[in-house]
Amino acid sequence: MHMSPFPRRKYFFIPIVLLLVLCLDLVFTPRLPASAAHVTNWKMFGFDPAHSHYNRYESILSSSNISQLKLQWSTAVLPGGIGGAPIVVNGVVYAGTTESGMFAFNAGTGATLWDKPMDSVESSPTLMNGMLYVDAGGLFALDPKTGVTLWSNTNVGYFPSSPVVVNGIVYVGTISSSISALDAKTGTLLWNTPTVGGVASSPAVAGGMVFAGSDGGNVYALNARTGKQIWELTTGGNVSSSPTVVNGVVYVGSEDGMIYAANARTGKLKWSYQTAGPVLSSPAVAGHTVYIGSDDGNLYALNASTGKLIWQFTTQGTVTVPPTIANGVVYFGSWDKNVYALDMKTGNLLWSDQTLGSVQASPIVVDGTLYLADDDDSSYHTQLEAWQP
Repeated sequence: MHMSPFPRRKYFFIPIVLLLVLCLDLVFTPRLPASAAHVTNWKMFGFDPAHSHYNRYESILSSSNISQLKLQWSTAVLPGGIGGAPIVVNGVVYAGTTESGMFAFNAGTGATLWDKPMDSVESSPTLMNGMLYVDAGGLFALDPKTGVTLWSNTNVGYFPSSPVVVNGIVYVGTISSSISALDAKTGTLLWNTPTVGGVASSPAVAGGMVFAGSDGGNVYALNARTGKQIWELTTGGNVSSSPTVVNGVVYVGSEDGMIYAANARTGKLKWSYQTAGPVLSSPAVAGHTVYIGSDDGNLYALNASTGKLIWQFTTQGTVTVPPTIANGVVYFGSWDKNVYALDMKTGNLLWSDQTLGSVQASPIVVDGTLYLADDDDSSYHTQLEAWQP
């Protein structure tokens, strides 16, 4: 039986439509690093709400190939210093500077996807539930795809600390001496708990509690739902270090040169360790070890249960930024204008690279790529870099 050819014409367009869809997807979807076998998202300061600074999912970059690291891309020079460690979510790198505002870059190529002029951005952004939360003279929620402002709250106070989002609530510290909680969808203030001294420390959230330090020398533990104070630990100096909470223990540094470990529920001191300089660095914790820097130029590895020194690595500058742990390697920067990678068990140097200026934001590792903010101290400019083996 003879069939008309015309009904078959509609099938001719199907492969063309599919081809067009594929091409559009390739154009508009950020390219991930070629080495990435899977996608890990680094959504906030410290990797998780408890601020472990530990990417336990990294399986590509390791001690066996880190010596082969090569620069893959660097962004154009951005005015101002880096506001905080970048974050990487779904193939996009988000970072802010103190003079330029917020930027979104393709994680595979470094190409700028969007930029948004804002007041000084002095901390890491957070991306949760389809919103990008940024401190810039107040708290802003942006559309992560476009940078368009969804809501803002500039009435509570100036937020110098990185926001953390848990269960639909944004927690931040304010320079006006308080820890605040805001509705993540609307920016409405839920509670505001006064502190002694401003809070530059970024709150950590674990076990239904919020932990943060203040310039008054205290570490606070609050009820995450109500903001009611549960306990406070007094140190001998300002606490700019952001607490880390792991296995029911809060770890934090103080400008009195001490590193403290306290019971997260009660605030009872478990141990303390004295360094030879103020501790502005925040702790990173993996396994049974705490890693933290000091202004005395050392990165310390301490037993998490006892505080006993395991090893220390000496640089020629202060170490103020939190280290990052991934796949057996500890990454950190120093004011001696170097970024380092050490064996996490021994402290042996695996790799280092000289930077333009002092390293003032944590390097982060996501799916085989090391992301680093390189500040040029002389010109007060920043470049974001991506390294792969």
